[in-house]
Amino acid sequence: LENTPPAKKKEAQSFMKGLERRQNTLLSVGKYIVSKQNRYLDGKEDLVPITLKQIASFIKVSESTVSRVVKFKYLQLPTRNIPLSDLLEKKVTGRSAESREISPNQLMKLINQIVNSEEKSNPLSDQKIKKSLKQKYEIDIARRTVSKYRQLAKILTARERF
Repeated sequence: LENTPPAKKKEAQSFMKGLERRQNTLLSVGKYIVSKQNRYLDGKEDLVPITLKQIASFIKVSESTVSRVVKFKYLQLPTRNIPLSDLLEKKVTGRSAESREISPNQLMKLINQIVNSEEKSNPLSDQKIKKSLKQKYEIDIARRTVSKYRQLAKILTARERF
C-alpha cells in the first residue's frame, strides 16, 4: 500500500465509500419495510400498503434508488427467504384525503365479506357496495374501482348473483 500511487488510493477510497453508502441505503430500506410489515411477517395480518415513494421520502433518496435496492434483494427469516419486493404492496387510491389506505387484497376481502352478508334475494350493486365500503370502513373509492376488484375477486355481478 505504501507504494500505491495517490490516484489509485483515492479511487479505492471512493469505491469503498460508495459501497458503504449502498449498504447503508439497503439497511435503511430493509428496516423501514420490516417495521411496516412486522405484523404480516408475524403471520397476524395482510401486507400493509407501502409505496416506493413513501420509502424514498422517509429515507431521503430517490424512488429509482429504492426500486434498485429492493430488486433481487432478500430478507432472510428463520424458515425462509422473502424477496424484499414481495413485501411491497400497492394501495388502492381513494377518492378523498380522508379515505383509509387499503391494499388490493384487503379490498377484495372486504368486498367479498359485504357480498357474503347481503340478502340473497336482493344482491348489492357495485354502487351499493361502494356506499357500504364508505360507511363501514371509511374507504371512499369509485364505483368502477369496486367493479374492477369485484371482478378480480371472481365475484359475479348483482344480476348474476340473483
